[in-house]
Amino acid sequence: MAFEREKLVEAGWATLGVAVFIAALVGTAAVNGESLGRDGALATVGTLVLFLVVMGGIGFYLSTRD
Repeated sequence: MAFEREKLVEAGWATLGVAVFIAALVGTAAVNGESLGRDGALATVGTLVLFLVVMGGIGFYLSTRD
């Protein structure tokens, strides 16, 4: 049973990371309107970088847990 709980916790963290990514993309699109332009494109790239950092942090945290 502990094995299942551990996998559920890992799936929950991964889902949280993806939810943050989607929320950031929606927020970027809402702020920039129909055409992204230069600032919107940079914000989208920043969102992708944020996603990579968050998922890397989550992966590191999960790999160091006992």
